Amino acid sequence: MTVGCCGAMGRFLQNHWVDELCRYLCSWGEGLAVEAARTVIGFSFSRLGATVVRGAHATWNVPSKRVFEKLGMRFIGENPCGFEKNGKPVPEFEYEIAKEGHSN
Repeated sequence: MTVGCCGAMGRFLQNHWVDELCRYLCSWGEGLAVEAARTVIGFSFSRLGATVVRGAHATWNVPSKRVFEKLGMRFIGENPCGFEKNGKPVPEFEYEIAKEGHSN
């Protein structure tokens, strides 16, 4: 049974290697999102050389907000055009965690 996926997409941004945290999990309330994201963050720092990992969620998605908070990610702002759904922009809240502030 597949419950979803979690990964990172990297890019060089403002003199830092940044991984964008991507997760799409189909099983809620079981701690899988936090566990998977924590593993990807650790891998991004230890093996990929990322200095910052960022993530975002739709402003209405409260469960995703809790995931970012549990990961110790810091709120950095709102993006009014985070992604597009049905041809319309969906606002997102954006978060980040820096390697120096991260502990496994």
